[in-house]
Amino acid sequence: MDSTDRMRTLRWACLLLSVYGVSSVEKDPGWPDTFVGAVFEFAVKDSDHSAGYSRSEALQHMERSLEAFEEAARDAKRQGAQIIVFPEYGLFGINFTRTSMYPYLEEVPDPNITSWNPCLEPQRFDNTEVLFRFSCMAKENDLFVVGNMGSLEPCTSQSHPNCPSDGRFQFNTNVAFNSDGLLISRYRKYNLYFEDHYYNTPNQVDYAIFNTPFAGNFAMFICYDLLFGSPAMEIVKRYGVQNIAFSTAWFDHLPLLSSIQAQRAFSAGFGINLLASNLNIPEKGAFGSGIYFPGGSKYRHANGSHLLVEHVPLWSEDALSQEIPFTEKKINQWEGYSHTGDVEKTGEEPPFNQIMMYDEHTMVLLSGDRGKHRICHGDVCCSVKYQRTTNSSELYALTAYDGKHTIRQVFYHQICTLLRCAGSRRESCGKPTSHAVTTFNFELWGNFGTKYVLPAILTDGMHLQEPDSFGQLKDGRYSIAARMSEGLVTAMLYSRAYDRD
Repeated sequence: MDSTDRMRTLRWACLLLSVYGVSSVEKDPGWPDTFVGAVFEFAVKDSDHSAGYSRSEALQHMERSLEAFEEAARDAKRQGAQIIVFPEYGLFGINFTRTSMYPYLEEVPDPNITSWNPCLEPQRFDNTEVLFRFSCMAKENDLFVVGNMGSLEPCTSQSHPNCPSDGRFQFNTNVAFNSDGLLISRYRKYNLYFEDHYYNTPNQVDYAIFNTPFAGNFAMFICYDLLFGSPAMEIVKRYGVQNIAFSTAWFDHLPLLSSIQAQRAFSAGFGINLLASNLNIPEKGAFGSGIYFPGGSKYRHANGSHLLVEHVPLWSEDALSQEIPFTEKKINQWEGYSHTGDVEKTGEEPPFNQIMMYDEHTMVLLSGDRGKHRICHGDVCCSVKYQRTTNSSELYALTAYDGKHTIRQVFYHQICTLLRCAGSRRESCGKPTSHAVTTFNFELWGNFGTKYVLPAILTDGMHLQEPDSFGQLKDGRYSIAARMSEGLVTAMLYSRAYDRD
């Protein structure tokens, strides 16, 4: 990133931080302008866990992963990394029963109560081989380490009224170690995703925040947590944390929630740095990791294990104090273009309803090489003005949604999208596709009942494009605009109404 790119990043970040009111973390005045973060996406060797392993067999199964993690930590350190994040389920894969998960679990003490360095005191607690390896990984490489593992907490019906019948809680857990190997933070996943037959939900949310000497506060949460107010939104809004270590086993859900879309959208919408480490099982749709910051990213969406290392901007007090208004940026030169003007529907295409990712969206097809459309669903109205800059027969639609998503867990979202339909008929709109050749100049607007609006642009072959502009207009609408350099798959304004879940 050269000085020009850094200044552009800082200016856009200031806009986003101003829009969302994210508070700054006090930083040592001697800190540099960036820190170096690393994420490791790992192609775990999955196994049939139905029969169950002994503890020694479980440790043997995890050995390949731990050796790969240790090599990744050494490589990250050689590239100057100060913190590394490992993926959810990276130690042992997926698909467990409650019984078959048990041999993989370790008791993880609460670091707010117990100060412990497993690398220096490996015998202090029994059966803590994984914690020992993570701790030594951090100490030997002078590196902060965030890892994911399974943890257990013994209980009785007398000590806890919700104690499971087998006498233990089992948690999907992230652990963080400082560069001396000290266990400094523990997070137990709060929003489980098809895991509750072998993991438990903790009784209360862990707000797992830890301090670093190079970037101030970090926080941790895991995978599906990203979509919910507790802990994800509250970590940013309530506690003002600007750096997130995010372990995930995210399965792509096109056209709106592929791994890199969701990661990019959260970072851009909240104006924070996100270090996202995903599991790599492409045949099941799990892959895509990245290091994201307001205005930029380094990511990968491909087969195989891979280490990403990147310089991540820190927002200085001077940068945060600049007043950067939303800029009316001309995204094209067609006659009569107005950034803030009303958009009236053109063309004769009628609106229709279509299921997209289990929710019934209202849609309208784009007609012609240029035009403008407006469509509403519930209280949400979405508008687009566009000009195709390549000739193609690909079908596109403007979509709007206002309502609850009720599959698996209930949450309320409001969405405006400009998307490529998977085929040549309108029934294909909203179906998954990852390829497109049509490029656009476009601006997409939406009015939402919440300020939590997350933007992302996905292009041909599962690539991301940064918008030319994004923010809130004077009339309250949110806008995202871009001149496309690759075929457009999906441009979205994804809004979460946490208070309506």
